[in-house]
Amino acid sequence: MRAILEFDLPDEESNLQLAVDGYKWKSVIEEIDQILRNKAKYEEQETISIDEIRTIITDKMTYWGLKE
Repeated sequence: MRAILEFDLPDEESNLQLAVDGYKWKSVIEEIDQILRNKAKYEEQETISIDEIRTIITDKMTYWGLKE
């Protein structure tokens, strides 16, 4: 089985980049989920501030090269 994605460049370059970086976005979500799970399970932290979760998201996006 084979799948081929085609993009009309340069008009669809942003869509191409999203397709190429899909695994990175998946990794970001999985890592955030793990961090939140650990906070709930091991730190017994039931809530988290908006600023803290935004920092976690920004850190993970930067690590994976999704944010400059």
